Formats: sequence, C-alpha cells, structure tokens
Amino acid sequence: MNKTGIYYWFGYPIENKERFRLIKEVGFNNVLLWWGDEFAEYDGDKNHLPEMARSFGLEVENVHAPFDKTNENIKKLRVYTILSIINIALMSFALLFNFYVLLSIVAFIAIILRMFMMILINRLKKCFIGNQFE
Repeated sequence: MNKTGIYYWFGYPIENKERFRLIKEVGFNNVLLWWGDEFAEYDGDKNHLPEMARSFGLEVENVHAPFDKTNENIKKLRVYTILSIINIALMSFALLFNFYVLLSIVAFIAIILRMFMMILINRLKKCFIGNQFE
C-alpha cells in the first residue's frame, strides 16, 4: 500500500482536530508538522500536535524546523570561527617569541584577549543553543 502525506497547514484557518480529521478523511496517511513557535498563538503547543495527529490515524512523517534568522546564525558562526582562529594565533604567537619582556606583554594581552573572546564565544553559544530546539 502506498502511503501519502501532506503538510498539516493546507491554507485554511480551522481547528487542528478538524484539520487532522479532514486530512485523514480525504485519504492521507502521513502529515508533516511545523516545529516552530511562530504560530503557537493559533495552533497551540506544538508538542501536542503529534499525538493529536496519531489520534486520527495519521503518522507524523517529519517536521519542518524554523528557518528564520538562518543567515544571521551562519554569520555568528563565522565570527565565532574567526575569533577562535585569532585566539589560537595569539596563543601561538606568544609561545614562539622567546624574549621575556615581549613574551610577558604578549602573554598578558593574549590572556586578556582570550578572556574577552571566551565571553564572546559563550554568548554566541547561547545564541545557537538558546531555546531553539526545545
């Protein structure tokens, strides 16, 4: 038996239970769900949708994750990568020079910069990890 599926939001603002009932009634076996919080005000808690779909005999084939701010997150990741490379370069630079005074100054600057970059890195991690995947 071939199974067919459809995205559960098919363009008409109706209650979720009615939507799932109609999807099953016209012969679909699977649904794709939106897994973001952008429409929580209308659709309710996304965590209830899979069980609701299954209660109508529908399988949840997959979910679509939010894609807003994707470019912004990629830019932050690039900044994080560049800062990490600079951090490694600064630490390497400090180790290469064998002049005690210069080494002390560079090491001090590197430590200060490393502390600053660790703060930035932690903030960027919070941006990526945050509450996106809850």
